[in-house]
Amino acid sequence: MRTSTIAAVSAGTIITGLLAYAIYFDYRRQSDPEFRRALKRDNRRMARAVRQENEAQGAQQMAKIRQAVADAKDEGFPADLEEREGFFMSQVAKGEGLCADSTLDRHQHLLTPLSRSSVLIL
Repeated sequence: MRTSTIAAVSAGTIITGLLAYAIYFDYRRQSDPEFRRALKRDNRRMARAVRQENEAQGAQQMAKIRQAVADAKDEGFPADLEEREGFFMSQVAKGEGLCADSTLDRHQHLLTPLSRSSVLIL
């Protein structure tokens, strides 16, 4: 036998088996009420697990945000005009340094909509 014949027969057998299982599954789903209940129960469990995971991720994100806000409050903000100006200039310098960083080039498409919207606001 040729290799192509063996491959074709194997592929045909696999496809026939998958089709037979799909027909069996559909028949069982339509005719067996206990099987339908088990499917619904599994779907509800899966949805509950996904919902709990999303809530946990949301809670973690909220905790990170709260921590960042607390850190910003702990740093404190400048009180007088000269301190504010120095703080502003240091932040501008930090931003310019990040813009000059070559690793940000691959994320430029994310920054472009922001720069367009800031032009519209100004």
